[in-house]
Amino acid sequence: MTRRTQAEWLSIFEAQQQSGLTADAFCKNHSINPKYFSTRKNQLHRQTSPFVQAVVEDHSPSLISLRWRETTVQFGSHVSPDWVAKLIHSLSVS
Repeated sequence: MTRRTQAEWLSIFEAQQQSGLTADAFCKNHSINPKYFSTRKNQLHRQTSPFVQAVVEDHSPSLISLRWRETTVQFGSHVSPDWVAKLIHSLSVS
């Protein structure tokens, strides 16, 4: 088995995403164990992803976006801070 650095794995994940291939097809083409690919992707994703990223869009200051892994939730600024806190808490335990 080839030992790869974190940077190499991140580059491999990016290449798979840009290839348009499924993870299984990409792994087969590059002689990578699909189970290990998935395990490393999940491990590194948790290490390198910010918990939640909030963005206020310049073109619509009343719109707030929360990004968690591959999901983006958008809502108006009128939403209660308690609701946002509960949402963030729910994401943190998932």
